[in-house]
Amino acid sequence: MVSVLRSRIAIPMLLGAVSLLMPTPAGAEGPRGSIMQFQLPASNGYTLQVRTEGSSTAISLWRKDRNLQTTYYVGDSVDDSRIDANLGDQGRVDVQFQPSGEDEIFPVGYRSSRTGRCRRTGRVERELGTFVGTIEFAGEEGYATLSASQAPGSIGPAARPRCGAWATISSAPQPDLGRIVERVWIVPNVALMSRASSSSAIVDSTLLLASTEGDVAHIDAYQTEERSPDLYISRSAGATGPSSTFAVSRKLDRATIRPPAPFNGEARYLASRGRLVGDLTVDFPGLPGQPLAGPGFETKIRRVR
Repeated sequence: MVSVLRSRIAIPMLLGAVSLLMPTPAGAEGPRGSIMQFQLPASNGYTLQVRTEGSSTAISLWRKDRNLQTTYYVGDSVDDSRIDANLGDQGRVDVQFQPSGEDEIFPVGYRSSRTGRCRRTGRVERELGTFVGTIEFAGEEGYATLSASQAPGSIGPAARPRCGAWATISSAPQPDLGRIVERVWIVPNVALMSRASSSSAIVDSTLLLASTEGDVAHIDAYQTEERSPDLYISRSAGATGPSSTFAVSRKLDRATIRPPAPFNGEARYLASRGRLVGDLTVDFPGLPGQPLAGPGFETKIRRVR
């Protein structure tokens, strides 16, 4: 599930907020036993990936650099070498793994606490084969479709590298501040978190993360939906731009967010209100025009060292 996230800053405030948005379908107990996985090309340039963890299945769709991604989590959908994940109106994945007799091997490593470098410690062996059955997907509003009866894939221990880590912000001296419109200054290494919970039958929670890292600004939005006790949906969208994309006052009491597509509009932060105001929205796959500012959002901003 962590693959859905794109935050670049290793601070407890952001990681804690993101973890609250990540769904845990009924029956999900984390990695357990063998993991099954395969990928297929879908329409409109999307890739569909099916991956199991424990008794749950994650069906993810993304395009190009994964700046847009939607993942459907289906609980109680795994039985030995079979996947039976019902997505309701969005389709179904009901397949059985048939081994080919061939294997693939991945190196596994860890990050040394002394040197910080990644060291190889062993290998992971996975069995190759074909998943045969029904693979049907129809994204909301037709953002992606797929129909197939088989897909090459693998089954075995997770080959996830152990050296992956959240990037940390450099503690180097800060560059000179630059002034832009509306008396807003560009302040490096700042993070803003804005979150709203909803009683809507469609949306459960929405999170906006904005951060500056040197001369670059990162804007990421996440949204979760619970359709049933066994079906959760997590959507994510992100964009990167110049530091003026997320401009912050020197006292961190004002900020302006003007991100590029898939975002639209802009949002302003005033410490006196404690929230974002404006017409900022984001176009998630299958769910366009989602608001990211307004009275329902609680916003926090802080420096990151």
